[in-house]
Amino acid sequence: LDFIDAVAEADKYAEMLEQERRGEVRLVTRYRRSFESRVSQAQDNIQEYYSILKNALLGYKGVKNRVSWNYEAFNKGRTHVAKINAKTRTLYLYLALDPAELADTKYGIVDMSSKKKYASVPVLMKIKGERKFKYALELIDKLCGENLVLPKLELEDVDYRIPYQTTEELVQAGIVKKLVASVPVVYSDAPVSEEP
Repeated sequence: LDFIDAVAEADKYAEMLEQERRGEVRLVTRYRRSFESRVSQAQDNIQEYYSILKNALLGYKGVKNRVSWNYEAFNKGRTHVAKINAKTRTLYLYLALDPAELADTKYGIVDMSSKKKYASVPVLMKIKGERKFKYALELIDKLCGENLVLPKLELEDVDYRIPYQTTEELVQAGIVKKLVASVPVVYSDAPVSEEP
């Protein structure tokens, strides 16, 4: 299927809608969601965990963040510290710790070192509830405080929650891509067998 961006190619999309109205094609829609859109549509506790974890990471001297389409990265200079990703009911925290050190501990981490894009942040914590969230804060302190020996800053906490928006609002804001393809409608001339 040839998908087009419904917002970027509005004229072509309008043409496709007209073809669908005439019964010539059937439209197939897919959404490509950005990191920000996934946080926006995450449940309340996931938004809260995200805000507190982000404050915890940025509370160490020299740690900066960068939001890309797929995730939010936290770095100290060129050193990768963490990545955060989100789904509706789960927050994914990737940390630059040694998975072997944390294997078979209370943290229940997932070793992502075999995947190239997570090689620099191989420890994955899937945060759905309060217990994993508290463990995540412990591991951030271990990573930034003990391993990287970064001084803690005295900063006011910032509310990083992103207000909920519908998918259509997010498409208009440009942080969800609405991809549309048309499938020709084929009418068969074959006789329909009548059942007795």
